[in-house]
Amino acid sequence: MDDDEIEQIRNMEFDKVDLSEKEKRLFVFGVKVHADPHSVTDEDIARLREVEVTDQEIVEVIEVVNYGDSINRFCDALGIGADAFLTYEMNSK
Repeated sequence: MDDDEIEQIRNMEFDKVDLSEKEKRLFVFGVKVHADPHSVTDEDIARLREVEVTDQEIVEVIEVVNYGDSINRFCDALGIGADAFLTYEMNSK
């Protein structure tokens, strides 16, 4: 993945990134799980099923999103900011 594709993902421009339809749908699902997990519906799962996403893959996405959210909350509670290299990367774009 090159810098342009990373920037497109940051901007939620999934249609411009060289991902399979399955990967795109999993990414969109992960964003929804992060933003509002209570908003996930049977229709969201059905859309994943259309591209042969398995139960294991759905659980994995939820688990990874949850882990990232947990680490962020943990660091926020302790006042731990981003590492210098992450701050540089985020501000250099």
